[in-house]
Amino acid sequence: MTDETTQPPTGDPAPPAGEAPGTQSTDEGETWEKRMSGMQRAHNAEMQVLRDRLSSFEATASQTTSKASQTVAETSQEAARWKAAADANAKALAEERQLRIVETRAAKYPFAAENLGDPGVLIAMDEARLAGLNERLAPPPAPTRKSVMDANGAGRSTNAGEVPLKDKTSQQLKDDLAKFAPDWMRQVKEAQGGG
Repeated sequence: MTDETTQPPTGDPAPPAGEAPGTQSTDEGETWEKRMSGMQRAHNAEMQVLRDRLSSFEATASQTTSKASQTVAETSQEAARWKAAADANAKALAEERQLRIVETRAAKYPFAAENLGDPGVLIAMDEARLAGLNERLAPPPAPTRKSVMDANGAGRSTNAGEVPLKDKTSQQLKDDLAKFAPDWMRQVKEAQGGG
């Protein structure tokens, strides 16, 4: 800011009532100059106070602005750290989910997983297709051998119209032997490996 000083009027002041112009006394001129000089000093003092207050306000505003910008910078850095941590957690969670899917499908469809080899294919493939592929790749079931007689098995039950074994006649027993002989011979041959 520039210092503006008040200058006394360039023209002659108006003479007081009753005096002719140009006949002012020097006392009045000196009084006027003293008054103006006092007003000028008061004005300059007020201006200095205002300048001091303005500079203090500017300094406070500058400090507030620098503190606010520092706070914003710290907050943005902290937000960036939290975002990076959240992204890392999301990535780890996605990887863990994919690993769990691969492990589950490999356990559920072992033959398909063994032949496919690539875990990405297990993730991408539909479960219905995996089930069908697993079924096709599964080895055929081992033939089960029927034993001639199971010692721990349940006893034979008799049908409603059938006579119990202890009550059968010798002819009925001979007929039963003839009836069951071909099946029994086949089972014996299978048991001996002659198939």
